[in-house]
Amino acid sequence: PGRTWYIDKTLNRIYGEVDGYAAARQAAEIILNVDRFWYQIYSPSFGTDYRNLVGQDAGYAAMELQRRIRDALSVDRRFTGIRDYSFTHDKDKLSISFVIMTVFGDIEEELEVPIA
Repeated sequence: PGRTWYIDKTLNRIYGEVDGYAAARQAAEIILNVDRFWYQIYSPSFGTDYRNLVGQDAGYAAMELQRRIRDALSVDRRFTGIRDYSFTHDKDKLSISFVIMTVFGDIEEELEVPIA
């Protein structure tokens, strides 16, 4: 992992290159937003699987989500750990915020996962 194409979400374009912290941040966003085992372009170890959390107890889903995020990010050696998990449960979704520790600095991340 290292230098990669820059994805500009505001312009919906891919151009230029990024490295270091920006590349790690972009990689984390992609890993956390790609459904694991769903797209043939990615290896089976890439992405995160949220699908079978629907219908589960919120407490179980929160702990399982924490494990799955840690597992998903472990494929990239730039990520050194995760800390400061915070969960919020609404009727049909689980919101999670956490900090990804990298060799370049910390990345704050938030996700919403449907559980109902």
